[in-house]
Amino acid sequence: MSSLRDKLKEANKQNALTRGNTSTNDTIFGDFANRHEQEQETNQNIKESKKIYTNDINNTKSTNSANTTIYTNDTINTIRIKDENCTNNYVAEYVSMTLILNENTNKLITQVARMNRIAIKQLFEDIMAECIKKDYEQNSDIENYREVQHGKVRRVVPVRKDLKNDITIKAAALGLRTTSFISFCLDEYFSSY
Repeated sequence: MSSLRDKLKEANKQNALTRGNTSTNDTIFGDFANRHEQEQETNQNIKESKKIYTNDINNTKSTNSANTTIYTNDTINTIRIKDENCTNNYVAEYVSMTLILNENTNKLITQVARMNRIAIKQLFEDIMAECIKKDYEQNSDIENYREVQHGKVRRVVPVRKDLKNDITIKAAALGLRTTSFISFCLDEYFSSY
């Protein structure tokens, strides 16, 4: 008597013989589905530009020339943005900045962003772009911000890398820490609300 296990093995062998090899481009299993078409689409999406450099070597007897073909991909590495509020061209590379805010400023930045239907990131960038252009040398309120600011709310905002560098440079010129300069600008902006 054969066991159930032997019967199943025999049935599997018979199925394998009648079924044949199922790993072809026409099967719909796994990653074999339309693999050939996907590779062709991927290859068509990559544009290659052909640059030919010529090196001429002149001798009195003969002239030799060599052609070197270099293939490069035409891709955009970064997106350039012209900021309306600033005169600089900013490269759209974002970094995270941690803002240490008091509760009132945190509520106001959220409310103003909702009222104007813009992102907090965009509102923050607009405020900071305005503050960078202003001259604060004669402002006596800056003295209060030269000490360490103790805010209760932390908020992380993505900011363009070049704008962050401009904020840091302006803060250093005023003798402030970056977070203190940001707090000063936000408090000054929201004092009218």
